Amino acid sequence: MGTLIVTINILFLVVFVFFAFNGTFLSLVTLRNFRKKSVPLRRFTDEELPIVTVQIAVFNEVYVINRAIDAVCRFDYPTDRLEVQVVDDSTDETLRVVNERVAHWKEKGIDIKVCHRVNRREFKAGALREALAQAKGEFVSVFDADFVPEPDFLRNHIHYFTDANVGFVQSIWKHRNENQSLLHRLQALYLDGYLGVEYFARYKEHWFFAFTGTAGTWRREAIESSGDWQGDTLMECLDMSYRAQRNHWRGVHLLNEEFGVASELPNINGFKTQQHRWAKGFTQNHRKSLPKVLRGDFPLATKIAATIHLSSPIIYTLMLMLLLLSVPASQLGYTIPVAASGMIVDEVLFLGLVLFFPIPYVAATIVRSRNLLKSLPYVPALMALLIGISVNQSFAVIEALLGQRSDFVRTPKYGDHDNREDLAKRMVKYKSPFRIKTLIELVLCLYSGTAAFFFFRDGYWISGVSLTIAATGLGFISLKSVIEHIQLASIQT
Repeated sequence: MGTLIVTINILFLVVFVFFAFNGTFLSLVTLRNFRKKSVPLRRFTDEELPIVTVQIAVFNEVYVINRAIDAVCRFDYPTDRLEVQVVDDSTDETLRVVNERVAHWKEKGIDIKVCHRVNRREFKAGALREALAQAKGEFVSVFDADFVPEPDFLRNHIHYFTDANVGFVQSIWKHRNENQSLLHRLQALYLDGYLGVEYFARYKEHWFFAFTGTAGTWRREAIESSGDWQGDTLMECLDMSYRAQRNHWRGVHLLNEEFGVASELPNINGFKTQQHRWAKGFTQNHRKSLPKVLRGDFPLATKIAATIHLSSPIIYTLMLMLLLLSVPASQLGYTIPVAASGMIVDEVLFLGLVLFFPIPYVAATIVRSRNLLKSLPYVPALMALLIGISVNQSFAVIEALLGQRSDFVRTPKYGDHDNREDLAKRMVKYKSPFRIKTLIELVLCLYSGTAAFFFFRDGYWISGVSLTIAATGLGFISLKSVIEHIQLASIQT
């Protein structure tokens, strides 16, 4: 039994090291290329500038929507070739706020209107599709309500479409509140490594990469010729970008810092909501898109890269399996000589994982011109955070594999306000699932800590340290969730 457990541990760690090595390769591609600024094929003259429709997707986001509308309406773009659609499915006071702000900008000569639905059929995908049918633009820029683009956003994007093969252009995300807390700093580092470094490398290697759902611009023809927005997954953006690229439209990823768009990082339960949606949406797209990519006429490297990309959420489930096996491995593995030697391999593999894991985030720090020495201490904390959300992510993966459908739950954003009472009201219906996951996180925190003790006792220091990191991450996530629930409960009562 000990041999079997250690063998399974080794197999799981091999998969982890493979994913970590892939991240290292992508980081090296980015570091080799990020100083080479992307330039358009040519530039439109002022007379050639096309009509662009800007869509702001909003659902019950009263505290941030005015800021987004104002930013878009201040674009440095000819007003006779700019249309703004506030694509609003809101069921609260957000609609009143939107209507007031839209009226304000209409008076200033901006072509702006509200596309409001009385239902949320297919959620964001359905809203974008219905609004697109009314749009005037040949090109469409899409923003979530908490994103605040700079005035030159469109002028930065539009010229890349002088290449007739370009279907979409994606900007990097910047983070308005990354210095608010440790959690926010870790989220910023994670997003910079994942959506910045890795996606830019995929673009440079001519592999499939994803439109992030916001801070980007689409050629309308690319959307419509690829089947339009579809709401059968929780990540309509990933689905749309894969369908477009299968249809031989190219994407452009702008890593340039000056092209970035500021957004807001959520608090703990908002972060878990967001990551659950992403993990479930990725897994749904794995089932929907990957078979078509593998059957398509694409290079082998493209197919392998797509497989790795769309399979990435599975690592969270593997994390849980490794955690659950840790105590049996520590108790049974050393009693059998073959298993004991297997534990040495296990240690070596984990050491490889530790060496590879930080590289995308070191690369992100370099690319974003941050202080490397100040950022490095956050890397082990980020590892703890990602292990900490493994329960949340594993729920999402399993739900997707079982074909369980769920609502598109917006990540709550609150701008510069401290709106705990409103947050409490909005979180009521999500309280129960969070409690179940939080309880499991607390149990696994204690379980990992126990396993770490056994490994330290028996002299397996690397495994002991790794499980200490796991226990720290699970404890951090669960306790932050508990504290937020207590605060919300005190307001609700």
